[in-house]
Amino acid sequence: MDLIVWYDAAGAAVGFQLCYEVPGQSERALTWRAQKGFSHARVDGAKNRLAPILVQDGEVPWEWLQAEFTAGADQLEPAVRDLVLGNLATRTR
Repeated sequence: MDLIVWYDAAGAAVGFQLCYEVPGQSERALTWRAQKGFSHARVDGAKNRLAPILVQDGEVPWEWLQAEFTAGADQLEPAVRDLVLGNLATRTR
């Protein structure tokens, strides 16, 4: 699982993206933006492209994603960990 966090000029987190792969499926990207909320995409890495693109995708495995992120989150800065877990928790309640 890969995590990208975006910050504004003042240093406030304004979004993040979790790239993940559920066993047996292609890579997915869950993106959260402060002003827009969540979006979910499949990473399409077709061989005829120079670079992979994101294509809208269906259902998010919220509980699985939260559990997988939590398992590796102890190495992150607390503010980053709390940003991601706090937003994921709003979807898994």
